[in-house]
Amino acid sequence: LKVSKVGLAHCKAGVSGRLFSALLGVLLVKITEVLLNRGRGDLIPSLQKGAMWTLGIVDEAYLMAVMLSMEKTTGIKRELLDKSVMLSADKVYDEVSKKLVEELGGGE
Repeated sequence: LKVSKVGLAHCKAGVSGRLFSALLGVLLVKITEVLLNRGRGDLIPSLQKGAMWTLGIVDEAYLMAVMLSMEKTTGIKRELLDKSVMLSADKVYDEVSKKLVEELGGGE
């Protein structure tokens, strides 16, 4: 519950889930460096599992807060919002793919 509240707090403060993920990644790299420097590379798999578990819970709480906010703002129930995303996903897939190639470069 405490971990999920991190996602809610970030959503409330307007911090994007993407920024939180990036910061967690930086933290993971730094802690990994410290563990390696101290000869404790054996702890890295546990560190990675814990970080991914935390990210999953924080992200889910963040998305729940976003969806509930959308429901309250628009009056459209979450189930309908989810269905709308599913129905439009095919249409936006190509558009988003093109934007990612433009911004990130590369091919497939």
